[in-house]
Amino acid sequence: MSPIFLKNQYPLELYGTPVLTEIIRSMIDRNAIFISYRRSDSEDITGRIYDHLVIHYGRDSVFKDVNSIPYGIDFRSHIRHWIDLCQVVIAIIGPTWLSVADSEGNRRLEDPNDWVRLEIEIALEKQIPLIPLLVNNANLMGVKDLPHALQSLPFLNGAKVRSDPDFHNDILRLIESINRFLDPSSKEEVAVSVSGKIDESIKTPFSLIKIAELKGRLSNLTSDYQALSEQFNYVVNALEKSNIKRQMKFLEREIYELENEINSIEA
Repeated sequence: MSPIFLKNQYPLELYGTPVLTEIIRSMIDRNAIFISYRRSDSEDITGRIYDHLVIHYGRDSVFKDVNSIPYGIDFRSHIRHWIDLCQVVIAIIGPTWLSVADSEGNRRLEDPNDWVRLEIEIALEKQIPLIPLLVNNANLMGVKDLPHALQSLPFLNGAKVRSDPDFHNDILRLIESINRFLDPSSKEEVAVSVSGKIDESIKTPFSLIKIAELKGRLSNLTSDYQALSEQFNYVVNALEKSNIKRQMKFLEREIYELENEINSIEA
């Protein structure tokens, strides 16, 4: 499955000048970040995390879906190949990551050919930096809960990505952690121009990731409001009209708050 830029709602121009974008991308190798996750455990939030990493590092620097494995190719070799190219692996762990079972009721992690197990096992074996990323209020498991090959996972310093309103700040911290593995100089929070001089007039990608997310949410809420407004005009039933009006009032407050938040960040 090819990565998708969700209706291109987050244009790269939002994250600084094209020059800055190319500087960031030149610091890292192709497919520098590998995301390991279980669809049944954390698909929605993984997609959101992936979108932000793609915005920051570029589509070709983030590898997520093993569904892109060509037909007739040994998936074990394919996974090993891509992890070999990566500089950091992110293991996204949700509440059911440990307990997900196959059709016969056996834990998937007990299967040596389980894709998620293979991804983490290969990263540990090759000593590629691995960040356990806890989502949806998950807790890191104990050593005894894991197959022998994965028992060093709980000892790795992990991170959390929580739902809103903490999501944006957690993503920024994750990006800062990833940057330490990609290039030590990327910890700088000021932009560098082509000449090599610091240009403080250019906003950093860190400060603009949140703006892009908020603008995406604002666009969605505005579309919902317009749809409700049209529905209100042709509905005859008084109770339905009252329900629609209540929903519109709620959206008006949400839109107002988002606009204020965006303006305060952009100021």
